[in-house]
Amino acid sequence: MRIDEMLVENRVCPLGVDVLRPAFGWSFRSSTVRAQRQTAYRIVVSGDEESVRLGRGDIWDSGKTPGPRHVDVPYDGPPLHPRMRYYWKLQVWDENGAVSESPVSWWEIGLLSAEDWSARWIGAPEAESGDQPALPLFRHEFTLDKPAARARAYICGLGQFELRLNGNKVSENVLEPGWTNYDKTVLYCVYDITDEIRVGANAVGIMLGNGFYNVTGGRYTKFKGSFGAPKCLVQLEITHTDGTTVTVSSADFGWRTAPGPVTFSCIYGGEDFDARLEQAGWDRPGFTEGEAWIPAAEVAAPQGKLKAQATPPLKVMKTFRPATITRPAPGVFVADFGQNFSGWVEIAVTGPEGAKVVLSPAELLKENGTANQKWTGSPTG
Repeated sequence: MRIDEMLVENRVCPLGVDVLRPAFGWSFRSSTVRAQRQTAYRIVVSGDEESVRLGRGDIWDSGKTPGPRHVDVPYDGPPLHPRMRYYWKLQVWDENGAVSESPVSWWEIGLLSAEDWSARWIGAPEAESGDQPALPLFRHEFTLDKPAARARAYICGLGQFELRLNGNKVSENVLEPGWTNYDKTVLYCVYDITDEIRVGANAVGIMLGNGFYNVTGGRYTKFKGSFGAPKCLVQLEITHTDGTTVTVSSADFGWRTAPGPVTFSCIYGGEDFDARLEQAGWDRPGFTEGEAWIPAAEVAAPQGKLKAQATPPLKVMKTFRPATITRPAPGVFVADFGQNFSGWVEIAVTGPEGAKVVLSPAELLKENGTANQKWTGSPTG
């Protein structure tokens, strides 16, 4: 028997586990030998990788435990601590008494209670007019005088967010965090940002989206409700190579906000993007802020309890190209991708300033070959 995947809370090497008794699981690689079965297992856990490698579980050792169980095996050691990384290794016995041993794996505990958060919720100051504001950008600069051995970002942005550091998107994940009843649960995400920060000047940037947190309506309305305006909670924790630590959070003075290029956004009605409002370098250190940038405001927290996101993230898994492109009317092009999918369109355009491109998704075509939105909801209702 050969051990394959090693899982903690159904994930491989997860960050931000906030379960006090996380569940272990493991799978087996395919084999030419049929009808093999596990008869016992042993799990060792340590805060030190080398100790686990040598088979010492100085935090918890399950001992040789009889049985075939290899799913949802609960941790049964002393209390776990926030932010800590724990290493674990596994032994399994087959029906012939042969022992298989896994490599060392790990998991990392997230922020377990409100006391672990020093950050505060921030948002754009309330608009004076009744117009729906553009979705906000947030930025903050900070300086590090020593190299980092480890850095984590704990962040929640409602309804959705994109975290950027020094000009780069931090993760491949999209549409985070997941949709919840925000009056009960609010999910935060954890990222390893060790490779994203550097000695000297750094800048963190955040883009917020409405998602299901703020369903404004407009164009096509299937559901309309709002838990509040977009807001975020950000906490970067950095451990230097000499063991000292520094926290950069949304409780710090100096967070700034400005309207972004997304001028309209509704989960059902699509979005408007005004490229004239893009600000090159806004998420990099040394950016010169214009008059649109003002101090971010501290805002009320959502009612729901903060909880680490445990579901697998959404990522771009495949890129489709149109199967056909037709032109049923002057200035109208129909790109048929040949199938339904969940995703978005990427286009490159050139034209005079202020020119407009309208993208209308549909599953069917009208008799004249143009998009038929009868069953998917049209922009006009």
